[in-house]
Amino acid sequence: MDFLSNHALVDAGRIGGIGICGGGGYIVSAAAIDHRLKAVATVSMYDLGRARRQGLGDAITFEQRMQTLDRIGELRTKEFASAPVTNTYGVPLSVTDKDTENTREFYDYYRTPRAQHPNTDTAYPLVTQAAMMNFFPFAQIETISPRPLLFIVGERAVSAYFSEDALSKAAEPKELFVVKGASHVDLYDKPEALAVSIPKLDKFFKDHLK
Repeated sequence: MDFLSNHALVDAGRIGGIGICGGGGYIVSAAAIDHRLKAVATVSMYDLGRARRQGLGDAITFEQRMQTLDRIGELRTKEFASAPVTNTYGVPLSVTDKDTENTREFYDYYRTPRAQHPNTDTAYPLVTQAAMMNFFPFAQIETISPRPLLFIVGERAVSAYFSEDALSKAAEPKELFVVKGASHVDLYDKPEALAVSIPKLDKFFKDHLK
């Protein structure tokens, strides 16, 4: 925002923000403390803090979270003493028919030519999950008002409850826009989903960044 606000080609009074997936939580958190963001939209928003604490669908128990933190503490001690870093993967290296539709969709996006990039394999240090557990992107979401918020979700998205949670905590003006038939990953690049979401985003920003 500092860079954009000083750029010769940018109208500093008409800056909006879009966050996709985990970026949705980041942009909401940023907007709560940066009034230069005049309008905020998210697409398939993912609350990474809640996901790390409780798992997708809140499937991780408190006891399991405590066990993970115990392991992370042990790993940090060992890694500080030069032990090899223990990585985990955001997307599995392989899938089977037994995996959920959501897992297979992420695999199809990140591990095929559709969106795979040679500079990443989605691996990250397991110990970083502890810091992510302490991320609460909606803690001050009501303070974004009266700046507008738009949450776009797929009708079949298993992550939709993140946006619904944010909506319940946000103050007006706010809107939840559902793309019929779409999943979480469909809203990344599927033409039929983008044909609905892009016009909605276009109108939202044109209406609120005048």
